[in-house]
Amino acid sequence: MSRLVVLGDSHALALAEGFAQLKARGEEAFPGEVRFLPIFDGPDNLAPFFRRDGDGIAFLGDRPAQGIIEALGAAMLSPEDRDTIYAFSMGLMITLLLRQGDWKRSTPSSLAPATHGKRHRNLVSELLVEAMALENQKHVIDFARAVRQVGLRAFIIAAPPMREDDRAIERGRPAAVLLEVNRICRRALVRSYSEAGLRVLEPPPETYQDGDVLGFMRSDLRRLVGRDSHHGNAAYGEIMMRHVLALASSMS
Repeated sequence: MSRLVVLGDSHALALAEGFAQLKARGEEAFPGEVRFLPIFDGPDNLAPFFRRDGDGIAFLGDRPAQGIIEALGAAMLSPEDRDTIYAFSMGLMITLLLRQGDWKRSTPSSLAPATHGKRHRNLVSELLVEAMALENQKHVIDFARAVRQVGLRAFIIAAPPMREDDRAIERGRPAAVLLEVNRICRRALVRSYSEAGLRVLEPPPETYQDGDVLGFMRSDLRRLVGRDSHHGNAAYGEIMMRHVLALASSMS
């Protein structure tokens, strides 16, 4: 029997909630067990978080390491477990990069026509923005390469679309600038993971306002808890899990 393990950052929580809703209605079409392991916080992936151990991959830090042992009964991810498919929720969480103060005064050069004549805007080349994204997620890129090298069956689940109420906008970064930075960063990262051999499952058009994949997340799909301004809710998780299950089923 196949097993799907959704492993990664805090965005995995919405995926788990969405799956629970699908399961309650008998719509969780997958030929096997589905497990969710939210063992990272987004910033955890900004530092080395794994090690290649022979033909397997082990995680650094007590919380991830213990979570793997408790859930999978093993200390590492191994290609010997041929029945397991991994869906990694990580690698496109660039929230901290978007919240940098630089974007109060700086703009990607691709927005130059829109900023013509405006004072106090420093133009930044798209190549530099791409380089920032690749540097920000370099450890996840290394992880993706290791996953392919050891032969795990896996793909990456992208983070949700940017929200219109993101804290970065609230703190004075222009929305148009952040959307463009987000577009450039995601494009560069998706390309990098594809080159490493892992497919990226991106949020479908129905998760965006008016179906515009260059825009913001639909407001009804936001998680509204405390000061949260970048997670999706269970309804978002349900939409994504339909696509996750379909892709995993095609690999089983």
